[in-house]
Amino acid sequence: MSVDAYIPEPKGLTSITSINNVPNPTVLSALPGQTINYSLSITNEGTEATNNTLIAIPIPATAIFNTGSTITYNTYNGFTTTNVPYFDPATNKIIWNLGTLPITANHPEYIYADLSFTLNVTTDCNIILSAGCSPEVSLETGTITGTGATSGSSFTKYFFQGYDTTTC
Repeated sequence: MSVDAYIPEPKGLTSITSINNVPNPTVLSALPGQTINYSLSITNEGTEATNNTLIAIPIPATAIFNTGSTITYNTYNGFTTTNVPYFDPATNKIIWNLGTLPITANHPEYIYADLSFTLNVTTDCNIILSAGCSPEVSLETGTITGTGATSGSSFTKYFFQGYDTTTC
């Protein structure tokens, strides 16, 4: 009997970098018509590289990605890709095919790629009202999908929005 020691574990950390051009806001609240600037950092904390690594960021109904807006991206730590992130209006998603996401032994903290983009909070009252008493602009349904380069294991990982360092 053997145990598969190869585990694909890419992670996507989302952050709000500004709301209505106010950097690093302490209160994460935006009004209709205001802009929210997001960033996404990609790491690989697993024990193998990943193939066919695809980032998909669904734009929530409570927000608008303005066609023609800029999606800024970077790669780091020896990782490169010729693929460019883009907005797909047919699916209302930002898509980025990273290809093969590497792993660096003993450095799970390495950021291999990041991207940033801006969304506008909708001003459509019908959408806001149908979202309930507390409408949100959340990217929690964003995913990283692909397969482990060694194990061949397919994966779907959801983005996360930070670490909780408090004690229980």
